Amino acid sequence: MHKFMDTQKDISEELELIAKEITKDASENYERIRYIFKNEYVLPEIDPLRNEICICIVFSLYQAAITLTNHLLEKYLKVALIYSDTKDKIKPENVETIFKTSVDNYSSEGLNSTINACCSKGIITKDQKKDLLRFKDTIRDPFSHADMKKIFNEITINTQIGKIDYADKENLFKVERAVEVNLTSLLPVQGIAQVQKPDNLTTLRRTKLTTSKLVLSKRVFSC
Repeated sequence: MHKFMDTQKDISEELELIAKEITKDASENYERIRYIFKNEYVLPEIDPLRNEICICIVFSLYQAAITLTNHLLEKYLKVALIYSDTKDKIKPENVETIFKTSVDNYSSEGLNSTINACCSKGIITKDQKKDLLRFKDTIRDPFSHADMKKIFNEITINTQIGKIDYADKENLFKVERAVEVNLTSLLPVQGIAQVQKPDNLTTLRRTKLTTSKLVLSKRVFSC
């Protein structure tokens, strides 16, 4: 019983730490996405995803938000194609079967062909198609496929190379040289780098990583 009580106390303390960590920027984050959160798409197929993405952003779960946004984009475009094909055919008596053919046609299509189909049918403009393909190439594909080269691109980190001198306890680490390393090749730092907060929630930028934080420098994509 005593062991159980200790465990419950530990769990409560750990949950408090988690809650403190994920809510520290919640107010600022919510202000940024409040309009999106409060204005529904009025599409039951899509709105739960939009809602979940907003919650991820509020609590600084940015990689989860990116992954869900990828899913939302593909779902939204496929739903738009399906409704485009069936908009004049929907009747109360055939609602159970009317979407089947279009679902079969589009469900397994890749994002590239889905974007092209939407443009061909006039659902999106050529400029929107260009923006979506750029999003696909710079954000969606790298994060979906863990493409480290595309995620980190030319990001570098300033670090120090040296050795540990166990005989000198007061100055254990001996710096031999300072180097600038491409983050693509520096695996241990990548996890930290990927969760760094962008300077705003609508712009992703090429970054230069210092030993303490991400310095956002040059924009590569904005939606």
